[in-house]
Amino acid sequence: MLKIVDLTLKINGKTLLDSINLDVSKNEYFAVIGPNGAGKTILMESIAGFKKVKGNVLLEGKNIGNLPIEKRNIGIVYQNFALFPHLSVKENIAFSLKIKKSKDIEEKINWIGKQLDITHLLERNTKNLSGGEKQKIAIARALIAKPKVLILDEPFSAIDASFKRKMIDFIKTVHKRFDLTTIHITHNFEEAIKLADRLAIITKGKIVQIGKPTQIFKNPRSEFVASFVGLENLIPITQKDDGYYLSGISIPLSTLKSFKKFAILHSDEIILSKKAVKSSARFSIEGIIKEISERDFYSSLKIDIGFIITAKITNKSLQKMDLHKGSKIFVTFKESSLRFI
Repeated sequence: MLKIVDLTLKINGKTLLDSINLDVSKNEYFAVIGPNGAGKTILMESIAGFKKVKGNVLLEGKNIGNLPIEKRNIGIVYQNFALFPHLSVKENIAFSLKIKKSKDIEEKINWIGKQLDITHLLERNTKNLSGGEKQKIAIARALIAKPKVLILDEPFSAIDASFKRKMIDFIKTVHKRFDLTTIHITHNFEEAIKLADRLAIITKGKIVQIGKPTQIFKNPRSEFVASFVGLENLIPITQKDDGYYLSGISIPLSTLKSFKKFAILHSDEIILSKKAVKSSARFSIEGIIKEISERDFYSSLKIDIGFIITAKITNKSLQKMDLHKGSKIFVTFKESSLRFI
């Protein structure tokens, strides 16, 4: 559907986009995520036509890289919604149609109003709308031109947290109802995994990993990706004459055949017990609980086993085992549970 080939942007000798390659399928919900300043918005603007870049932008096999913005058939919903304050909701939605001198504007506005359940807002002034309402109007304005690709730039950053869940459900519904191909720009991994079929992680203008959210979370390819997606247990590795070890506890790694910097251990791969688990297939290390953070259904424990490791346990098990800050506990995990980067 949308293919980005070797997209590169340099300004004053500084590389802002470094040979970006993406392939977004028809009707896919695709997220581009990364920290502030990573190049997300510049990438969006380059796809839409606001930036003159090297490389190709292909839409349904046609190179649209040299077409003006209005002819690329790409709709954009901006982070701040970019509504015209001097125009009514109806006039905002109709803006692009009037520029294109489209026919049946009133009919199209009523249609989009019914589709997005915003008919009651059409005559209102945009100044008095809530954040969620403004976003719906911005989406309506983008969709009324029936774009083949919809780009959402940080769609939840200007919305109150209490409405975020509703807006996520709303965007899911819109994506399916309009058979959209959607590109979601965000810095929030948790937000992306609730919506995206696949995602690309970008940093310093370069795509560093692409895949399904669960794949990336389970198998990050770098320390940056692991940290960015919120993996808590990045364990340094030490190289010695006779092999490789988990730093701080000198546990030999028989499965590691070449040096890596870190071992990744997901918290759901850890077993907690009052006694050591005796098994040749598992490591069982005694530690001391340094911190307990209780959530609704589980608690997150920070445990010192020579380094700090994070494990999760249900609140019911926490009470049953009578665990507190300072309690001794055994941390058990399989060597096969470790992933190396």
